[in-house]
Amino acid sequence: MGARRQEVVGYRVERMKQIYFYIKECGSVSTETIAEEFKVSTRTVQRAIFILRYNGLIKQSSRGMWSVTNVKVKVGQAKEEKEEIPLSRR
Repeated sequence: MGARRQEVVGYRVERMKQIYFYIKECGSVSTETIAEEFKVSTRTVQRAIFILRYNGLIKQSSRGMWSVTNVKVKVGQAKEEKEEIPLSRR
């Protein structure tokens, strides 16, 4: 994967995390409210919601309203921040 593509993917993942934590903080929130908060289109929010919902992290509480599920979430470090483990310790 090229450097530019990795940068775009990394940005999308970061925004998805932010959207997840925003929903968690608000309790129940609409697609439009998320779009306004993050200054993106509702279509952009819908793409992030699709992935979060597919992974069981959020659910639709009512039409157009989203809330988090009880699934435990572990937020990891970015690849470049992880410590490299020598082969002998694996």
